[in-house]
Amino acid sequence: MSGAAGAGGGAPAPVVAAVRRDELDDRAGARAAQDGERDVRTWVREYIRRGWCVLPLPPRSKRCVLDGWPDLKITDADVPSYFGGSSNVGVLLGEPSGGLTDVDLDCAEALALADALLPETSSSFGRAGAPRSHRLYVSPAARTVKYADPEAPPDDAMLVELRSTGAQTMGPPSVHPCGEAVAWAEVGEPATVAAEELRRHVSRLAAATLLVRAYPAQGARHEYVLAVAGVLARRLPAADAERMLLAIVRAAGDDEDRRADLRSTLRRLAAERPASGWPTLARAIGERRAARIREWLGAAPDTLLDGAAQDDGGIGDDRRGDAAAHLPVIRTLADIARDPTALEPPTVVVPRLAWRGRVTMLAAREKDGKSTLATAAAAAASGGARWLGDPTLRGSVLWVGLEEHGQERRRDEPRQGPLRRVMRRVW
Repeated sequence: MSGAAGAGGGAPAPVVAAVRRDELDDRAGARAAQDGERDVRTWVREYIRRGWCVLPLPPRSKRCVLDGWPDLKITDADVPSYFGGSSNVGVLLGEPSGGLTDVDLDCAEALALADALLPETSSSFGRAGAPRSHRLYVSPAARTVKYADPEAPPDDAMLVELRSTGAQTMGPPSVHPCGEAVAWAEVGEPATVAAEELRRHVSRLAAATLLVRAYPAQGARHEYVLAVAGVLARRLPAADAERMLLAIVRAAGDDEDRRADLRSTLRRLAAERPASGWPTLARAIGERRAARIREWLGAAPDTLLDGAAQDDGGIGDDRRGDAAAHLPVIRTLADIARDPTALEPPTVVVPRLAWRGRVTMLAAREKDGKSTLATAAAAAASGGARWLGDPTLRGSVLWVGLEEHGQERRRDEPRQGPLRRVMRRVW
């Protein structure tokens, strides 16, 4: 500091403090660090109050580097020891946090579709480049499921993830690895949704996301939309099919009103007339993508129209188009290793007996009831009835009788009573 006395012994001149700019910057940085530390710790304590298990993450990182982090239980008193001003914040999902479940929207198409196809919730967050890309729910029995595009490069394959027990999510007020701040869009309570219902919604969202990705340019859209309409009409209730089709059309940037395509398809199916569907869609987007969409839509309770006509592509002879044959996809071990969905459990068709994409062999002595058991299972699956107390996935059944003629099956019909109610859905 420096100063000078006035001439003639007058009052002293004011003292002026000279402070270097870098000292000001250091002080501002220190204040910002303190504010950030208070902000991080405030949110961490709020999450603990909500019953969520929190994790400290390194700055600008999604991963927890602490050993044994899935079992870490941080209390309010522990917060200063684990969290500083630059810490990112992780939240354990699933059972440790009371069933907290994160639907992670990994691509722009899923973001565009989410409001129309996911259940409403008052809890969501994201960042500037992906707003509301995380939707939170309470779904205690939910399991982690990843949905990927089988035709995309690994870095661009993930569409959406349903994340629960065994996973953690990076939440506000973290900083994303790209440098964008992670912030709340809605900070209310997560909606409570049953596990099967939430998975059904997310599976439909994934199917719609893949259909938006494959949406063609002008000139090929009418045929494509008819195929999508036929697929949705065969797999979903009419209102759900219309909502999903309109969401796909809007997300793809198609300005045409496509509701007439769906309604004409529904009329054709109800009249048992040919209508576009799976084979046409498979030709448009490829067998691998079509097979994945079939799987994801098949995870929903089936409410197909009985007697609906076969696909106009002429592949298969399913009167509802649901069982149109698709050749199995031949994949290398490297393909399977890169597929993030390869470890997912298969969809149950008949509980404890049949799974989608799997073969079950029944072995027993002659006359021990193998055919009776298979008949009852076929009847349950084709009619959507319960099997030994549990629901089945409704669909058409192909009965392959390699040891009997059709006339023998006709003679045995009286003892195959369960099939009489669903004969139109068993070939």
